[in-house]
Formats: sequence, structure tokens, C-alpha cells
Amino acid sequence: MNQDVLNSWKEIASYLGRGVRTVQRWERELNLPVRRPRAKERSAVLALKTELDQWLKKGHTAHQRVSRNSLDHERLQKNADLLIARANELLTRSQKLRDQVTTAMALGASLTKNRTARNRIQLQVHQAYEEGSRPVEIVEAKGGEDKPFARTGSSIK
Repeated sequence: MNQDVLNSWKEIASYLGRGVRTVQRWERELNLPVRRPRAKERSAVLALKTELDQWLKKGHTAHQRVSRNSLDHERLQKNADLLIARANELLTRSQKLRDQVTTAMALGASLTKNRTARNRIQLQVHQAYEEGSRPVEIVEAKGGEDKPFARTGSSIK
């Protein structure tokens, strides 16, 4: 194995004479040159001694920290914009759904009212047949609540 490669946080920290959490913070805040073979934030790490030595000689300034923070800020701003857009989309969809539910409830109430009126008519027709053959006027549902029924000229014999 190559002696110039450090294969863990512990090896990197030992080489730099610092603790593991310190070198992890340096990677996060000061761009310590660490490689991640799987390119994931929490995957295994590798570092080359020559790159670490150059990084130490170059010095890590607050400017590097600001630059890293500005990148983090840009990423956070993009994520915030995306979340706001998704929240607005959900709000629009929920308003449409609310309107559809309101319409469905109104239709259901109307159907129930019409069904009740139809049942009354059917009951009157049934009672007329049971009473015999005398003529009976059929009542149909028309009008508002104050006049739920209006008489028609139809009759049953």
C-alpha cells in the first residue's frame, strides 16, 4: 500500500497532530483536502500526505471559510426556493381539492333532497293504489322550500 495515502480520519488526524473532530471541522470549514471515493458526505475518506502538507503551507484563511459559507448559502437558498415552490403547488392543489369536495357535497345534498321528494311521490302513488280506484292527483317536486310541491293535472284511476 502507498505510504503517501492516509485511509481514515484517525490516520489523517494523527498525521496532522490534531483530533479527529478537529480535522473533520477543518474539512467542512477550511476545505481540508480530503477525498471521498464514494462521493458521499458520510463515506470513507482518503487523504494524500503531499496535499495535506501543501494545504498546511498555503495557510487557511477566513476568506476560504467565507467562500465555503457562500456556497453553503447558495445551496440553502436554492433548497428554500424549491421548498417554497412545492408548498405553493400544494396550496393550489389543496384549494382545488377543497372546491371539488364542496361541489360534491352540494351535489350530494341536492340528490338527497330530490330522492326525498321522489320517495314522497312514490308513497302517494302506492297509497292511491291501495285505497282503490278513485282518481288521485300526483304531486311533483317543484319550487323552493316554501313551496316544495306543486299540483299537476295528472291522475291515476
